[in-house]
Amino acid sequence: MSILASNNPFPHDPDDNWRLKTDKGGCELTAQQLLDKIEDIGFPDDILVHGAVVKALNKMTIAAFAFTCRINHQVLTNPDAFETTIAVASEGFKRIDILVFTKFATIVKIQGTESIDSAEEPATPPDTIKISFVSVFGDLIDEPVIPIETFVTKMESQDFIASYGATAVIERIELIDVRSSISLTGAITDVKSIQVSGEFMRPGKPFFIKNKTGHDVKLWHLSGTGNVKIFFPNTLNFTVKNNEVVQFNLNANDSSNVRLEYVGVAAELGYQISSASEKVTINDNDKVGVSDSEDSNKTKYWKFSTIKSTLKTYFDTFYLTQSTDQNVSGIKTFLTGKFGLRNVANTFTSFFTNANTASRTYTFQNRNGTLLDDTDLTAINTSIATKQTVFTGIANYVTKSLNATTLTVSRLFDNGTFLGIGTMNTPLKDITLGYQADREIGIEDSDNTTVGRNLRISAGRTINYIANVNFIPLNQASRNWSSITVDLNGDVYAGVSGGDIYKQVGGGGIFTAIGQLGLYGWNSMATAPNRDIYVIQQGINIFKKTLAASTFTVVSTGVTVGWEAITVAPNGDVYACSGSADIYKQTGGTGTYVALGQTSRNWRGICAAPNGDIYACVINGDIYKQTGGTGNFVALGQTSRIWKAMAASPSGDIYACTTGAGADIYKQSNGMGNFVAMGQTVRNYQSLAVAPNGNVYTTTNGDMYYQQNNATGASNLDGGNLDLVAGTGKGNAKSRLRFITGAKTASGSNMQTETVRAYIDENGFMIWNNMPTYPDNAAALTGGLPVGCEYKTATGDRKIVY
Repeated sequence: MSILASNNPFPHDPDDNWRLKTDKGGCELTAQQLLDKIEDIGFPDDILVHGAVVKALNKMTIAAFAFTCRINHQVLTNPDAFETTIAVASEGFKRIDILVFTKFATIVKIQGTESIDSAEEPATPPDTIKISFVSVFGDLIDEPVIPIETFVTKMESQDFIASYGATAVIERIELIDVRSSISLTGAITDVKSIQVSGEFMRPGKPFFIKNKTGHDVKLWHLSGTGNVKIFFPNTLNFTVKNNEVVQFNLNANDSSNVRLEYVGVAAELGYQISSASEKVTINDNDKVGVSDSEDSNKTKYWKFSTIKSTLKTYFDTFYLTQSTDQNVSGIKTFLTGKFGLRNVANTFTSFFTNANTASRTYTFQNRNGTLLDDTDLTAINTSIATKQTVFTGIANYVTKSLNATTLTVSRLFDNGTFLGIGTMNTPLKDITLGYQADREIGIEDSDNTTVGRNLRISAGRTINYIANVNFIPLNQASRNWSSITVDLNGDVYAGVSGGDIYKQVGGGGIFTAIGQLGLYGWNSMATAPNRDIYVIQQGINIFKKTLAASTFTVVSTGVTVGWEAITVAPNGDVYACSGSADIYKQTGGTGTYVALGQTSRNWRGICAAPNGDIYACVINGDIYKQTGGTGNFVALGQTSRIWKAMAASPSGDIYACTTGAGADIYKQSNGMGNFVAMGQTVRNYQSLAVAPNGNVYTTTNGDMYYQQNNATGASNLDGGNLDLVAGTGKGNAKSRLRFITGAKTASGSNMQTETVRAYIDENGFMIWNNMPTYPDNAAALTGGLPVGCEYKTATGDRKIVY
């Protein structure tokens, strides 16, 4: 069988040797090859739904589900949001970068080559389609451009005959091909929406609806169950008369809000009135249209003079008149200056003005005469006299009451950082005392029947219990952290989407890059019992780092799928899931990855519990469990959420995180019951991991966070120093730290006097003012010294009483 060039329905290169050229310009094909070629023509790689590419400074973002493309006859939509930074070009150089949609439903930026003359955009890789490009000239970055690469077939202009028998109200008309002209027939009276497959949509596509029913048909505004709504600019339903044709444009730029937009002006009466010019002065002969309910709703008119005379008689029964007595019920509000009373002589009017700033209710007092009499004035003046006088303060100084009626500035200074008492200058210590005189801090003297109270000054201590159960930030550099795992020795590994892999040694300190750059981003990480560490390169490969190695290398999986997440069971089996296919298993960490035959779902997270149970979560779906590592994954009946990642603790607790609006971290205690929200701050959670000590880690596209579950914490932590600092002098002057106590007197109520016992001078010498002197230990005990007390002999030898 051959196809002649003159009958070829698609352009082709005459030198494109499909198989064997004929002498008439055609070629020989098998029937299957011909079908393949026709399918390539009818369903080429294309952008079916154009989303928005948003530029903010040098960042380009695309929302999740914004683009729908056909690649290799598969219709794909990006499930995740995309963000990238467009680098500036060298000064005076030009460059073109492109964004491509891959067969894995991901979006990738490809940076072009800089040129001093004219820039050429980079080639679009196989199995991808270009969805946008951006031009860069030095540090000037243009707005992103979405290419329009589509075509119109002759079939689009053919009528689709819509006939639904006796059904009058059609929720949606099902279009099964590219045709964009609908002919309504039969009993149809109402059409609410259209259902169109994404592959038949293209933005700006003209659309026609023809009424061939013999009666009026109503088109509903933004209604129905179809994925394409009908839109009218006046937001009203539209009536199509018999034999009328209505034209629309298909607005498919936003796949979540596809519309048939009406072309022209909707000519409803209300719209005509609202768009007509205004007449300000009404004349008695002006006419108002009306539907006469007493004459089959025929269209008639009223003169304005008729309206006035009819309504006057009606409203006179409850309008206020000028001369008759009438009772008024309900609140009547008079605007400012609109309520006035004439004087007795009828020579002037006094007006009432409301100066209140909020609603008030006033009650007339049970007195004759003026509303405010002398009694009231006296009471008011007395009340005012008891209030403290308004004063002007000084910034950062605390106010105090000087007496019952006067406020003044105190000597307390508080700028939110330091507190000063009587300082001449701005304080630079947490609590600062003024230097005008010697100062003393202490407890006030007790009365003569109460003992003196203890004063304790303590430095900070460390603890071996959990002080905060929430996830707290690790305060790392702001990056798009996309994955995390913890080695059995406590080292933490974290991957950055489109960046490097970072390592934190021993679970403390700063994460440092290990030099493992990834093109598409590191999507999921896991640690095996033998301390091998696995990481997913989004949608592409699985990498592994053995204990002896310092970097990650690609492992052979034996299968090509869009990898999303990975975990390792206690027995060493490796599980990996695909975002658009199955869950796969590598037995014992060796060999190929074998499909487990699970239902194709958007699997996004997976983890292995200590007892061998395997959990997997589905974005916008449920959480599933495989008991003991055998059998099918069974739904646990959890609320459908944007589940993103999972992790298991050594104690058997299972954690799952969500992302997007209302994001949280959920926990299933000991592998039983429902996943319960932990009430964490809403963040764009990306991954989870649990350390051997029970601490839980999570990442976001900004920072990393962890929940401390290891009560004992780190070992050998220092306590805070208690520093007693004597004031420093100048030159060879004194600077001393003195130790002072009260000196005993005879038993009774005599007050003790303060006595300096010892001091450390500016040379660092420890000087005792009155160290006791005894010849030996027995004499010291006899003299009343307690065990452990220090004394000296007559020759100056220092001794300790024992």
